[in-house]
Amino acid sequence: MTTIAYDGKTLAGDSQYSGDYKYYGRGKMFKLGPVLVGCAGNSEDVAAFHDWYLVAGDKKPEINALSVLIVEDGAAYKMEEKLVRFELKIPCAIGSGAQFAMGAMLAGKTAKEAVEIAAQLDTGTGGEVITLTLSDENN
Repeated sequence: MTTIAYDGKTLAGDSQYSGDYKYYGRGKMFKLGPVLVGCAGNSEDVAAFHDWYLVAGDKKPEINALSVLIVEDGAAYKMEEKLVRFELKIPCAIGSGAQFAMGAMLAGKTAKEAVEIAAQLDTGTGGEVITLTLSDENN
């Protein structure tokens, strides 16, 4: 799946996609104005969510395996298959390595460090760790 973590300052996620083989890309995380978004799930559902969320489509896509972490206005929210948003306590993490990342953040690690630790323990997490912050100009 993947690991996405938020520590109150930084949203971090791995770049590994898994299927018949592993490949890497940046498409799991994006910034839309003052909103940070990280997606964990199969690549088709991530793409369907991305298209729906970016164009603010009225009709929700049919999703089978997806978890989304959204950072907006100082709060963190999670969405799953029904695309209903609910608030999470910060720090928070989603995806197959979420428990490893949460343990790391509760032990004082940053979101980026937490995803790096999760990648050592979770086979669904790997590759470059991508980070986004609200102050990033280039994202």
